[in-house]
Formats: sequence, C-alpha cells, structure tokens
Amino acid sequence: MITYSLKSENSDYEKYYFTIKKLGDDLIDKTLSKSSKYIDDFKLYLKSKNIEDPKDSKYYSIEIILIGVLFREYKDYILNFKPYLSPIYNILNKSRNSKFKPQIDVIRGRINTSLYSKSQKLDNPYTLNNFSRLIKWLDATYDFKDEVLRLNIWHQFLKEKASQTNYISDFFNLTDYLASYLKHIGDENLKCYLPNLDNYLNSYLKT
Repeated sequence: MITYSLKSENSDYEKYYFTIKKLGDDLIDKTLSKSSKYIDDFKLYLKSKNIEDPKDSKYYSIEIILIGVLFREYKDYILNFKPYLSPIYNILNKSRNSKFKPQIDVIRGRINTSLYSKSQKLDNPYTLNNFSRLIKWLDATYDFKDEVLRLNIWHQFLKEKASQTNYISDFFNLTDYLASYLKHIGDENLKCYLPNLDNYLNSYLKT
C-alpha cells in the first residue's frame, strides 16, 4: 500500500516542493513574529548561563513549535510515567545494543506498555510541572534523546520566569496555538499527498 505520493492528481513534484517551502517559510515567519519576546529572553538566558552561543532565532522558533507539538501529541500519556522506574528504564535503554537485546526487548515491551497507555485527561496540561512530566516521559521512551536535551534547557529557562505573572501560561498558550496552526496548514495543503495514510493506519490499528 502506497501511503504517500509527491504528485497529487493534477500536479507534478515541483508543486509539492514549492508548497512545502512556502508553508515552512510562512510558519517560521508567524512563529518569529509571535514569539520574539520569548526567543530574545531565551538567548539572554543561554548566554548568561554559558550554555551555548545563541543561534539564529529561526532555530529557537522551531523548538517552540516542537514543544507545542509534543505536548499536543503526548499530554494524555504523561501521568503514566513512574519516577521510581527511571533507573530501570535507563538500564534497559542503554542495554539495547548488547548481546542480550532479544531478552531486553521483551522486558522493555512489558514495562513500556504503561508508558503508551493513555491516562485520564488533564484539566490544564500546559503547566511547568506537566512540562517536566512530559520531558521525563519522552526520556523514558528513549525515542527522543536529542529533543529531551533541548527541552530540559527550555524547562530550566521557564523555571526562572515562574515569578513573572502569566509568562509561563502565555508561553504554553503560544506553543499550543502554533502546533494547532501547523496541523491546520498541513490538513489544508498536504493531505492530497497522503492518499492512503488513513487506510494504512486503520489496517494496523488493532495490532
């Protein structure tokens, strides 16, 4: 089953590449215009803590979008993270490439079942505490190693802003808005390139 094609019904590949570039440019421009305050503050934080030399603002705008996307996708799972299992997660994840991989994968599968089971919905998922939970959940899955490194820096940055009224809530509201906007423009402009995706996902849903 072919799940995607870069050619839609009435266009060739060039239209896809034109569309994806335009969408990307528009998304970054919108993010920069709405998040310049947070990016400027984040750059000052990075410099003051000697974490890294500040990069182009576009780099951090993508990280802001990423925070929103990860929250939207995984917020219903984060309460299933058990902090007391962290040492076990770490040991098993670091041992995935050992000669005992088949046995380790069985154990990981059983332990990770709870990680991928949805918990009750949070009344207000977009808090600093839940951001910390999200990072720990992502870390436990071992599928977001690079993302966890970056998100930990953002978490520390936001902790220093906790005393400023509405700073954190406004930041998370922005990340959610940008993630929603990304989904919207994707649905509007890219679904034509994914003709069989829903059929593919539904065919494997039970498994």
